[in-house]
Amino acid sequence: MAAASLRALMNRSIDYAGMFPPCDLELEPALKNQAEYVRSTDSWMLSAFVLPVAKFGDAASLVSRFDKAHPLRVSALGPKTENAAAFLAELRNSAETIRSFQEQHVDLVSIVQLEMLLPQDVDLAGLSKAAELIGDLKLQAFWETPAESAEKAIALFARAKQPAFGYKLRTGGVIASNPRVHQASCADQIHRRVASPGPPISR
Repeated sequence: MAAASLRALMNRSIDYAGMFPPCDLELEPALKNQAEYVRSTDSWMLSAFVLPVAKFGDAASLVSRFDKAHPLRVSALGPKTENAAAFLAELRNSAETIRSFQEQHVDLVSIVQLEMLLPQDVDLAGLSKAAELIGDLKLQAFWETPAESAEKAIALFARAKQPAFGYKLRTGGVIASNPRVHQASCADQIHRRVASPGPPISR
């Protein structure tokens, strides 16, 4: 049995990203793994399954692998955009998709967070609009930027004063011998997140 201190540190600390490098599984086997993991004795460490919003439709026929006692917890991954206007447009679309998917699978699926790349030109007004678009979803949002923009982004989040907003920093390389920043890590990767000022929301 894990020590209390280890449980406090690792409780729901690992997001499963089996569809991403270096594992690169297809959706069905990745969800099959998740369904097994949520029923394992180590499930207390497991947080969410990283699922691109674009794959929600494909996932709909596979959520029957889960049940009320072992729901599919999802970290929704929004699309990459190049500028603030496209970001807000795609965020609106993603919010609608998340809302619909959650309503259709209310007993089997819990969408607990959203991850999305934040373009460099998103300002304070843009973050306020983002908060409006996803406010009713009651999830945590982690906005990603390149490592060199981390300080600027976190300062912007502090000004925005949105407790549910946090910063996402990718760490690790796509193979074990390549620990570069900016790339997804391994099959059971941990997304390192730095919370914005306010209530602690990072893991």
